[in-house]
Amino acid sequence: MLEAMTTEMLLTGGIVAVGALSIAGSVVMLRSPRKKGMEVDIDTLVRDAPYYRLQNIISAQRAP
Repeated sequence: MLEAMTTEMLLTGGIVAVGALSIAGSVVMLRSPRKKGMEVDIDTLVRDAPYYRLQNIISAQRAP
């Protein structure tokens, strides 16, 4: 199969492949870094939760 291809075609294909890899590497390197998620403190979240908004949503059952 390689006998049918000329040296120029093989070199051109190699150069195109190296160019495409360099462009893809540049795109990967230049993209913005991902933001890390905020660490959540569960105790503070529960303490500061807006429980007053649940008045009309959850019906409180009273013990008999």
